[in-house]
Amino acid sequence: MSYEFAAARSRRPTVIYVLDEFREVDVDPDEALKLMKADPLKLFDSVRKVVEEELGRIRGVEVGARYLGKDEGVVEFLLETDIGHPAIKVIVSEDPAKALRKFYEAEKTSSMR
Repeated sequence: MSYEFAAARSRRPTVIYVLDEFREVDVDPDEALKLMKADPLKLFDSVRKVVEEELGRIRGVEVGARYLGKDEGVVEFLLETDIGHPAIKVIVSEDPAKALRKFYEAEKTSSMR
């Protein structure tokens, strides 16, 4: 699970984690962090097209767990699609893989915000 940024990319990009892969999306990271706290479904709407490219038509979306750190965050979305019920994450972090690990650690210790 390795993810490297191109030199021209943001130091703290917004990425989605879908089908065990990270994919950078064109969403302002500061705006994404605000939406993670205030309106996660609006954040999902901003990445919906990219997710549908990977998973097909989305029939339903629920907000799952969230991890919010100082300058990073992860929000999980539980989906209903034609292929089943996958979960995806939207991540804002300098190191998306590390933020995802923090998300899972927080989930285990029930310290999700």
